[in-house]
Amino acid sequence: MQSNQQATVQVKKPYHKPTLTVHGAVEEVTLVPSGVVVPI
Repeated sequence: MQSNQQATVQVKKPYHKPTLTVHGAVEEVTLVPSGVVVPI
């Protein structure tokens, strides 16, 4: 359940356009090369 919160925090950052849905957010975060991303 923590992965969802992490994804939301990542999307909030100036990475890309903030997604409205958590599903989309997780996908965007996974695409972004970051070490904070948790393995799904």
